[in-house]
Amino acid sequence: MLGLSGETARRAVQQWSGNLQAIMEGSSIIADGFSNVSGEWIRFTQNWMEQNLENLDHLRDCRTFQDCMTLQTQMVRENLEAVLHSTRRTSELAVKMADEAIRRIGEPSIAPR
Repeated sequence: MLGLSGETARRAVQQWSGNLQAIMEGSSIIADGFSNVSGEWIRFTQNWMEQNLENLDHLRDCRTFQDCMTLQTQMVRENLEAVLHSTRRTSELAVKMADEAIRRIGEPSIAPR
């Protein structure tokens, strides 16, 4: 095999097999992680839209300019807070996914010898 013979060829095949398995497992973990992250953003978007539609109803009920401005600033504040919470959750999911992928790729059972 490619000019290798005996024990050297066997070790090369084992190393290739271990590397391929690590890549496949790491890729699977990364794909699951991206799925979790996209799910978080979908939930955020859905909640954001629902909250803003509800706030539009409240905005319609404003009777004074001051009430309108108070509600608008509250809406901006709530939206910013929601984005920051979702970003934190997304970051936590990404770190968890990266840690798991690193752990699985480096496992002795699949790491090259």
